[in-house]
Amino acid sequence: MTAKTPHEPDLVQIGVLAERVGLSMRTVRYYEEVGLVVPSTRSPGGFRLFGPAEEERLRVLKTLKPLGFSLQEMRNLVQVLDAAADPKSKRRGRASLLEKLTELHQDLDQRRTRLQHQLNSAKELGRALQEAEESLGSP
Repeated sequence: MTAKTPHEPDLVQIGVLAERVGLSMRTVRYYEEVGLVVPSTRSPGGFRLFGPAEEERLRVLKTLKPLGFSLQEMRNLVQVLDAAADPKSKRRGRASLLEKLTELHQDLDQRRTRLQHQLNSAKELGRALQEAEESLGSP
């Protein structure tokens, strides 16, 4: 059941949001507790209601966790993304935003390189295991 309000059809309750994004409700609540995501509003009954922006934010956060981003790094990244999307922030601190975006991009490149090394190591290990199996021969 999709819990939508009649006046704001794009708003959903936490369970629907969590299911859409592929996170547990507990994780969504935790991200809310630490300030990484904020409900758009609350229903008259007090239920948290989330919109498309919060859904997109959670999708971004979901991709950061397996890349090894800490909560603080996630917070920094979403703050920069928020500032980059805000026209007022763009005008006030364009140079600072560009610098932060460049730093984040460099960090992501380093993470990608580390992951590629890990993948290569896993492939090498897989080949070594295959060779060991072949040397034992089939029964």
